[in-house]
Amino acid sequence: MRYLFSRFSSSNPNRLLIGSIGLTLVLVITMGWSVLQIHNEYTELIQGQLRLQELIGTITYLDEALTTSARTFAATGTPVWEEQYFAQVDLFDAAYNEIVMLNPALADMGAAHIDEAYVILADLEVQSFELASQGQNTTALDLLLSPEYQAAKQTYTEGQNALLGAVADSITANVAMYRQRAVWVGIGVTISVIVLSVSWISVLLVMSKHEARRQQAEQVLQEARND
Repeated sequence: MRYLFSRFSSSNPNRLLIGSIGLTLVLVITMGWSVLQIHNEYTELIQGQLRLQELIGTITYLDEALTTSARTFAATGTPVWEEQYFAQVDLFDAAYNEIVMLNPALADMGAAHIDEAYVILADLEVQSFELASQGQNTTALDLLLSPEYQAAKQTYTEGQNALLGAVADSITANVAMYRQRAVWVGIGVTISVIVLSVSWISVLLVMSKHEARRQQAEQVLQEARND
């Protein structure tokens, strides 16, 4: 094997150099692409998870805002609170739909509880609006303080906590996965560095031998001319 390598390197130093350059380019491009891909995917993942947490915070805030608007309208009958309520409903629906779009699996977790509770709460709130519009403010407010309403609020809170837990678990699992991938890429980079080091050391040795032989041949030729 050493004889074959010596024969190849002695007669084809340029091929060895070109081969080493090609190997370097392939490994650098491959490792660079792998690192870039992991970075981009990880960045996209974290941004998506952070957006989910932001949206969960948004619907949590809007749920309380909806309750406040509904109860205030029930108590006062002031139309501005009803208008504010329905404006907040649109914001809530948009945030909730984006949560499900970003991670459809969440619809089978906490989002399902939130959806169920939201339907009950919205139905009771609309009923209270009708009562308040008829001047039955006390009855309207009592409806929004009823055990049924409070139970739906509790279900909503449980759904919210389940959502937060699901998102946190998802972040933990995905971070662990990308760390594992990063480890394998690191191993690949280490192996590539070793391979490239051996390759270029071989190139330097071959080129050094080739240069020594060239100088020796020139010296022999020069001596022959002098004779």
